[in-house]
Amino acid sequence: MKEDTKNNANEKITIYSFLKNADLTAMSAKTAISKLLNFHSLKRLNRYKEFSFDLQSTNKEAVESSFQDLLNTSYILGNPNKESFYLETPPTEINTAKEALFHLRVFSKKELRFDDLIKKVSAKTNIQVTQLSVSTLWELVLDKSDPNSTKEILTQKAIISSSISNGLLVNPLSDDYRLEEIKTKTPT
Repeated sequence: MKEDTKNNANEKITIYSFLKNADLTAMSAKTAISKLLNFHSLKRLNRYKEFSFDLQSTNKEAVESSFQDLLNTSYILGNPNKESFYLETPPTEINTAKEALFHLRVFSKKELRFDDLIKKVSAKTNIQVTQLSVSTLWELVLDKSDPNSTKEILTQKAIISSSISNGLLVNPLSDDYRLEEIKTKTPT
């Protein structure tokens, strides 16, 4: 019975950090995928740093308020002078009739520990952080009219680095990944 109570006391929050100005890494990756790897279905490529927190809390509103304050008043998760943040999910605007949206999460194969960061966030928010994972989220928007804009071709041509002419976003020696197509509602 105690275990159920403990499970009910957990909240999760995900924060997406991105550069306020031009993200040169994302711009270079998009250019390389298009021009060097000859994958022309990619219309847009955005990059986020994704922080996923497991928390000991029962109050979702207090969690969101505390983390919003953390993001606006500290440099713990990023520099608010050059970075901005989204809570829970990045906004996505696509024309669903013509575009397909994919999220690519890239994370280290090696287990990374964030004990110091967990302590700092817990102290600043007064909410006990029980676990933290950090990954890179690539948001890829593909042209649906291009026959090459399938998940399989995207993975082969742009994602998994398998040769000098295939892949860029995931190094299979050090990284693992999860690719999912995001279904969005058609605008009315």
